[in-house]
Amino acid sequence: KSRYPSISAGRPAAMAALGMEDMKAVFRRLDTNGDNKLTPDEVGQLMKNLGQTATDQEIKDLMAEVGNENEISQDQFLKFMEKQLKLDLKEELQEVWKLVNKGMKEMITGAQLREMMARLGEDLTEEEANELVGQYDRDSPPKGGINYEEFVSMLSVKT
Repeated sequence: KSRYPSISAGRPAAMAALGMEDMKAVFRRLDTNGDNKLTPDEVGQLMKNLGQTATDQEIKDLMAEVGNENEISQDQFLKFMEKQLKLDLKEELQEVWKLVNKGMKEMITGAQLREMMARLGEDLTEEEANELVGQYDRDSPPKGGINYEEFVSMLSVKT
């Protein structure tokens, strides 16, 4: 996790939906002098645009975490952003798990999933909820619920 939580704090969850081409476009926009590198001045401007204040040393420390304290290449930027987005997604999935799994048990049932989906405005029948849980319950014989890893797998299915 980044040692600089304020940099990612408040970042919209929708940012996780950005693809590689979107991230490249972000980099190009940040690279105001067009040299294919981000300088401390460009990173400082980015932070100001995000409403963050950072000392020169904090900017250098952040840049050293990403690349080096003097410049960040596009590849370094993309790798860093991918790592940050994965961390953000993991944290969001953990929060959703806590909402669904009120008793913090090892697994959630179809009934718990159905209740959570109803709160989100998605009505599932008992049969649909149980079927969904059954699709991701990897245990043999099925245990009648899904654990955290299976829950993440269920939410991570690509369309």
